[in-house]
Amino acid sequence: MKTCSIEDCDRTMECKGLCHMHYMRTRTRTPDKPKLVACIICGTEVMRHSGGGRKYGRTCSDNCKRIVTYGERCVIPEDHWARMYGATCRWYAPKIELPEIASVDCAWCGKTFNPSRRVVMLYCTTACHRRAGKARRRAREFNAIGMYTWAEMTQLWVAFGKACAYCAEPTALTDIQAEHVVALHCGGANNLTNLLPSCALCNSDKRDLTLIAWATDRARRRLPAVSTAWRDGDPRYKHLTSVRGRLMAA
Repeated sequence: MKTCSIEDCDRTMECKGLCHMHYMRTRTRTPDKPKLVACIICGTEVMRHSGGGRKYGRTCSDNCKRIVTYGERCVIPEDHWARMYGATCRWYAPKIELPEIASVDCAWCGKTFNPSRRVVMLYCTTACHRRAGKARRRAREFNAIGMYTWAEMTQLWVAFGKACAYCAEPTALTDIQAEHVVALHCGGANNLTNLLPSCALCNSDKRDLTLIAWATDRARRRLPAVSTAWRDGDPRYKHLTSVRGRLMAA
């Protein structure tokens, strides 16, 4: 085992003939270069150092850092320090004029909202983010093409008179489900050209059957027939372009 080349040092050699301790003492160090950085919240320029591998700070104070982390609703009230340290404190929170952020539409439900100042958000809530992720995952499982949003399903639901497209029963928006006319694992697309607003009962009863096969199955079980408006050229079904040739398939 090779040892350090420094006299009277019996430690294991690690780099350039030296042990770890002597190498760290003799290696070239990069000098700390301070830099004038503007705060991303209020624009105040402060001197920041980059030593220790750390990046330059983005804010000038803890108050601005708290706004970046939690949003502008978490600004410290003016009497915060007075309540903590006594009424003699004269500290006041800085008045910061935050730039306006343009409102955006949710990529799932279409609701207009103001995005966070930290990141560019595509969804108004975590629930919308989760639902869109589940829809994409189901499509990937069956290698289905296309993608739909809940805003498009809401427009379809309104076009069908706020009712199920199969049984024509009035159904609340929260109870509507996106029903694939041609099932995903049968080669159906995952976009608006293969979707209809359906109640939970019709969606579960249709399963992966075609419309003709489903009608035959309901007749065999002596159940009421579902709407056949799709067969009579109803204009509400004109968006089903990708399955128009398969609607009559058994």
